[in-house]
Amino acid sequence: MDACRGSGGLSRGNRTSRGGGVKAPAFLSAHLARSPAVATIPAGADFLRELIAPIVEAYKDDPIGLSRLTLFLPNRRAIRTAAQLFGDLGEGEVTLLPRLRALGDLDEEDLIISGQPPAAALELKPSADPVTRRLQLAHLVRAKEIAQDRGADWPSAIRTGELLGRFLDGLHRDDVHYSQLETFSSGDLEGDVAKHWAEQLDFLSILGSAWPQILEAQGWMEGAERRTAILNELGEVLLYAPQDPVIVAGSLGTVKATSRFMARVAMSEAGVVILPGFEPEMDAEAWEAIEAPHPQAIFRDWLKNDLDDLPRSEVLPWAEGEDSLQPRRAFLSLALRPANATDSWYDGFAALQDAGELRAACEGLRLLAAESPDEEAALISLLLREALDVPYRTAMLMTPDRDLARRVCAKLRAWSIDVDDTGGTPLGGTFRGTFMRAVAAWLGDSSSGAALMQILNHELCQWGQDLDTARQAARRIDLELRGVKYPCWADLISGLSPVLGEKLPAALPLLDLLSGHLDQFVGAGSLAEQISVMTDLAERLSATDTEEGVTRLWRYEDGELLSGTIDGLLTSPVLPQDPAGTNYADLFEALLGSAVVRRVGVGHPRLFVYGLVEARLQTADLTILAGLNEGVWPDAAPEDPFLSRQMRVSLGLAAPEQSIGRAAHDFEQHAARPDVVLSRSMRQGRSPASASRWWVRIESFLRAGGLQKDVDITDSLRALRAIREAPPASEIAHAPPPEPVPPKSAMPPELSVTAIGRLMRDPYAIYARQVLKLKHLQPLDMPVGYAERGNVYHDLFQALGEEPGVWEARGEDLLVEVFRKYRIPMDYLVFWRRDTARALANWQVLQESLASELSESWFEKTGLWTLNLPSGEMRLNGRADRIDRRQDGLLSIIDYKTGVPPTMRQDLAFDPQLSILALMARAGAFEKFEASGTHRIAYLPILKELDAPIFGDLKADGRDYKGELWGQDLADHIEEVDRRLRELLEAMLSGERPFRSQIYPKKAADTGDYDLLARRGEWAVRGDDGGAENGD
Repeated sequence: MDACRGSGGLSRGNRTSRGGGVKAPAFLSAHLARSPAVATIPAGADFLRELIAPIVEAYKDDPIGLSRLTLFLPNRRAIRTAAQLFGDLGEGEVTLLPRLRALGDLDEEDLIISGQPPAAALELKPSADPVTRRLQLAHLVRAKEIAQDRGADWPSAIRTGELLGRFLDGLHRDDVHYSQLETFSSGDLEGDVAKHWAEQLDFLSILGSAWPQILEAQGWMEGAERRTAILNELGEVLLYAPQDPVIVAGSLGTVKATSRFMARVAMSEAGVVILPGFEPEMDAEAWEAIEAPHPQAIFRDWLKNDLDDLPRSEVLPWAEGEDSLQPRRAFLSLALRPANATDSWYDGFAALQDAGELRAACEGLRLLAAESPDEEAALISLLLREALDVPYRTAMLMTPDRDLARRVCAKLRAWSIDVDDTGGTPLGGTFRGTFMRAVAAWLGDSSSGAALMQILNHELCQWGQDLDTARQAARRIDLELRGVKYPCWADLISGLSPVLGEKLPAALPLLDLLSGHLDQFVGAGSLAEQISVMTDLAERLSATDTEEGVTRLWRYEDGELLSGTIDGLLTSPVLPQDPAGTNYADLFEALLGSAVVRRVGVGHPRLFVYGLVEARLQTADLTILAGLNEGVWPDAAPEDPFLSRQMRVSLGLAAPEQSIGRAAHDFEQHAARPDVVLSRSMRQGRSPASASRWWVRIESFLRAGGLQKDVDITDSLRALRAIREAPPASEIAHAPPPEPVPPKSAMPPELSVTAIGRLMRDPYAIYARQVLKLKHLQPLDMPVGYAERGNVYHDLFQALGEEPGVWEARGEDLLVEVFRKYRIPMDYLVFWRRDTARALANWQVLQESLASELSESWFEKTGLWTLNLPSGEMRLNGRADRIDRRQDGLLSIIDYKTGVPPTMRQDLAFDPQLSILALMARAGAFEKFEASGTHRIAYLPILKELDAPIFGDLKADGRDYKGELWGQDLADHIEEVDRRLRELLEAMLSGERPFRSQIYPKKAADTGDYDLLARRGEWAVRGDDGGAENGD
């Protein structure tokens, strides 16, 4: 037995003779009598039903015999479906199931077929712990990067370690031993990239010798190696000591151990192998021209390499019966013909037409070409929803595009239809995974309001309170954190605690909880301690007033997998101890890995969404194959980051194109279904998408046969979608530009001086803010911008004016105080050093320019002016940055600008801020300030280089900004502003002028805070200006 163990194909001399030692019914015995016994169920058939129905019929008089049959299927999903079919086909009688085994999930128990477990099974070590294995490989990768003087951050090392683990799995999958990595030398490599591959080879050769020693020290073996050993031993038992019938069905045999096992089953006197979608009728020219990307390449290689070039004629149908799908299979076979055999396309196409099979092949075949992925998802969801209108009808979506699958599931939820994506969801994207990642993100950046709100807005977060209290606290904290990001957690707490203490004291324990765990996290001495603190915080945040967080956080599939992953990290002896300088959120995301959560026993009973692997052997009344674009289905041939293509071939590893061949087989198997829709999007993101090679070929044949329009359902689905989603024509009303005129009692009694400019340009914004009381919310974690910079230098100039000598006494401390006031990180002290020096220099120039005329000065002076208008009173409040009284009693009013200042023409037309302040001074509107005339108003660009003397010929950086007026020009200017201001306010109060939206935007593309409320996007595209008047 050992002599043949691990060998490749079986020669005809090794084939065992077929005897009568295995008891089986006549139907099965007919297959077992052949050597080797290989059968097929054609593409498009309901594979599991076609497989099981004859077995149930054959064993109907021998239920005990059925229980002795062993049936190997590719995966557990197929096992569950098969078990249900055995019950359904048993005509209501109690059925003893055969031994159902999943090839992808074998263990020692599956070796108990000959009565006693083989001795080799007792020697198998446990599989390597996946978490520790990934971390151990990450250590090796990081050591390599450090040795090569490259960046060696832990997140990258962990992700590369995961790729390395897949590479090692590939070695076992293709029966390549570690020692073979040492057969290469740097001299075998040529070209500019030789140095890169030489470095990779050096690392892999070290890995090949070190990794087995590491596994030995841990007492483990590779999971893929263990599975190979079990399959090899199982194959030996079945080949040489068969007891009961064994069937291997539905497997593609892409793993060397699996293909070898299938061969041994086929050669044994008790076994038969059933291939899915094999084409024995393919002509010899096409068969010989098959290459790796072809759907039949997998089977050709298996027959040739594992069964000593078994003739295709010896692969017989599993069961005889009516075959209505033969025209479709013939059409697909012709369309997917190998590239080197396409010279016979014309003859084959003509033969299909002459036989009338082309139209028959298109019965039940439909094509859908959407404009975008979103439209594709919408139209697919419509097809799935329609399927439910027919009683008992089932439908399945099959696609490798998980984003498309999630879109379809989301759109189905609009009909309250919950469909489970059996392709699974990455652990980090699950309900509990996102919560834990949010906690990790906040611990890594505790000053981030966005990170904190991700936690507080999560449905798991109640921190021991009832739901209403938790939601109230989240809303209040959200409002307080809007704006510029706090520099650190201490500043955030100092700003937030007084507000919560006054408005929502019940939320203060939340801040204590967060602060306490943050202190523990910062003080943790190792990564394991940090993970423990994070986990404890997540549990406490998950608690409600009636349920403990431990219960809520770790339940269901995602919680169980998350718990297992974190436990694995905490117990792993190779967890990085001190990942200094690493972003914790990025590190934790890398530690989670690529584990996928799949829900079991949930979702709709008649609608299914599958990935390619999950869809194998699954069928439905309606099949939708979606995402048929190059790079999606088929995906691009995967690139190996460790070996070049030439090196892979030399080692005997599978060619990258084999993955395309598997995808092609998946496509052909389901495209042959009786009722199938092929779907693609013509765009991927913002770029045009290239149709899948299979789509292009099929579409070309349909166009040549004049059938393309017959099978294209895109326009009809769009029309149906429009009918379903659009309201009745009588209810369609295009939004006109808003022109609200509130009653006089609702008019704002007071406006700020700065609001007058907005009232001129965008009156609707004043209406929304002052009448409707809708406050525009700033984003969370806003970057420091022009407004914050302006606030800093305004406060600096105020301090310089009110406390002469303050800069010399405590200049740096003053800046720190101002920075904290506006949440500005201290890094900006350095970034703005040049601006600060320029501002201080300009202050000195300003003081010198005013020295000869200055009598008295006021800084940040506020005032309130009441205007008596025919329709009532209107109050204006304003603040002047600086007011100077000259020795002649007249005033000089200055407004500081850190950006480009407005000109006086702009002041008159749209932004009369300074002019109105002059009017207020003239009216004595400033507190403790007698009415006075104004000699000068000026917009002063304080971060530009100001020439001395400043006034009279105001220039900055040598440029005249036309931001100054004085004397008679100023008097005329102010009178005109006064007239226009009174007209504007009177028109507003009297209702003569509605509050229109964006009547004078600075630029056509400018957007306002309340444009969405005004539905500007609807009426602006129609060219409706909302009644805008001609301006200056």
